[in-house]
Amino acid sequence: MASTRDNAKPDGNQVMEVTPCTEDGYVTLEYALRTSDGTERRETYFDPTKMCDILKKIKDFSKVRCSKEIGYAIIEYGDKRIHVWKQGRIIIRHAKDRDDATRTLQMVNKILSQAVPRRT
Repeated sequence: MASTRDNAKPDGNQVMEVTPCTEDGYVTLEYALRTSDGTERRETYFDPTKMCDILKKIKDFSKVRCSKEIGYAIIEYGDKRIHVWKQGRIIIRHAKDRDDATRTLQMVNKILSQAVPRRT
């Protein structure tokens, strides 16, 4: 399976790449927010305290480890392992296929939308 890259700009620059996992039959999705010049976002997108508090309340996640200080979480969801950084970067490993990875990304983004500080 070849690597594929989708670019979308619904509310800022986003890059999504789906590649084969090291284990046959699975894929990894990498999603990152980009600045207008195309570099990966460095400033905080998700409030780390809210991000950790929200993730730990989700009963469908079998395990959540989250550091408010670092702004990083690792989540176990079914067979998938999801990594989330406060800058808005999300990696989903061990998804069944592209659709499974995309649905999981949409779910995580919806859950974490509450952790995005309101810009005034």
